[in-house]
Amino acid sequence: MGITRGIQLPLQVAQYIAEAVGSDRRKLSKEIEKLILCRGKQTIKFSEVKKLIPSITHSSLELASAIKKKDAVSVSKITDALLCSGEHPLLVVAAVLSLVRTWLKLKAALEAGIRDDKKLAEACEIGNPSRLYYLKQEVKDISLTGLMEIAIAFFETECSIKQGLEPSRLKERFLISMTKLE
Repeated sequence: MGITRGIQLPLQVAQYIAEAVGSDRRKLSKEIEKLILCRGKQTIKFSEVKKLIPSITHSSLELASAIKKKDAVSVSKITDALLCSGEHPLLVVAAVLSLVRTWLKLKAALEAGIRDDKKLAEACEIGNPSRLYYLKQEVKDISLTGLMEIAIAFFETECSIKQGLEPSRLKERFLISMTKLE
């Protein structure tokens, strides 16, 4: 068990929090403070933490997967949930775009004929080559052109957000981006 600000965190809880907040120390501090307010010095359960601390990474992966599957209902629900939980639209787009970039690099490397997992991991900047198996499954039915189109759509959405796009229009942009996949 790890101890943070006097609160005991089981390993599973600590790992979830680390994944949920990433390297944002301010957000980490805020989330730990939230746990302390709810549980005091008592050990907190994993189920309680999941309710209190939404994982933008996990939800963004679900969102990217729903977009890839052209599942409009899931795209709509996940986008609404992320925005209602207070996630900034730019963070949502950045998280999804990060995965799309990885897919794009992998698909391009595979189409260029690279088959060695070590070389693929290096070309795609993937630290864990074991992850390649799953990523290959994710890109096998998507065309390189479709991935390029969706990456462009996300870059345009990112620019639009920076220029004042209303958060309520983000869902519309994600739904439109689904149509770009072949």
